[in-house]
Amino acid sequence: MEADSSVYPCDFYMLDQYRLGNLNQDGYPALDRKRAEIGFVEQSVALPEECKTCPYVFLCRNGCRRCRDAQGKNIFCESHQRFFAYAQGRMKSVAEACRNASTIGNR
Repeated sequence: MEADSSVYPCDFYMLDQYRLGNLNQDGYPALDRKRAEIGFVEQSVALPEECKTCPYVFLCRNGCRRCRDAQGKNIFCESHQRFFAYAQGRMKSVAEACRNASTIGNR
């Protein structure tokens, strides 16, 4: 949302074609209808075929759509794959530690 109460689906797409409305003038139902009409989220979650078999798709989801090339692939795909391969074990350890801490705190 902007200072004038204009609402957009993303702060990187504050263009007239993506404007959902104005919170001071339009109600939530109108903003939601415009959101559905534009289809921004639906377009953003579409995945290229190669992403569907990637072991890291659940982490990346093809990234932010502003970082996609003309074919719809994330321009940082290779670096994301290298990072996730390096960090996956560490991320699982942190998640397990958080689960354990949460379990201990609920006793």
